[in-house]
Amino acid sequence: MFIVDQKLRRRHLEFIQANWRQLARAAYRGHRAKGRGMLFIREIDFISLPPGVLCRFRCTYVAEGSPESEALGKAWPGEKEAGWVKSYNPDTHALVCFVREDDSSSSYSIGGIPGWTPRQCSDREDPPPGIQGG
Repeated sequence: MFIVDQKLRRRHLEFIQANWRQLARAAYRGHRAKGRGMLFIREIDFISLPPGVLCRFRCTYVAEGSPESEALGKAWPGEKEAGWVKSYNPDTHALVCFVREDDSSSSYSIGGIPGWTPRQCSDREDPPPGIQGG
C-alpha cells in the first residue's frame, strides 16, 4: 500500500507542476472572490493521462465554512488542512485537494515557482519557464 501511495503522490505533484499556472490563478482568484479556501480537483479527471501533461481540468474553489464545504462531506479535508486554510498566504501559496471516486482525498500546500506566485499568475497569460504543454 505504501508504494501505491507514493506513486499517487508523485502523480499529484506532476499534475501540479505541469498545471501550476492555472491552479495558482484559480486559487488566487477564488480567494479574492470568496475568501480563504482550497481548490478541489477530481482525481479521475487527470490520473490516466501521461505524467506531466498540461491538460484541461475542472477545479472548484471552496471557501472555508461555505455551503459548498459542508456539501463535500468527508471529502472536506481534516484538521491539518483546516490549519493551512487559516494560515496560508494566498499571494504566495495555493491549497489543492484531489478527491478520489470514493470521496477520500489528498491535499497539498504549494508555494509558487519563483516569479510565478498565485498573485503573479493571476495577472499573466504566458506559461512559466520549464513547464511544457502536451
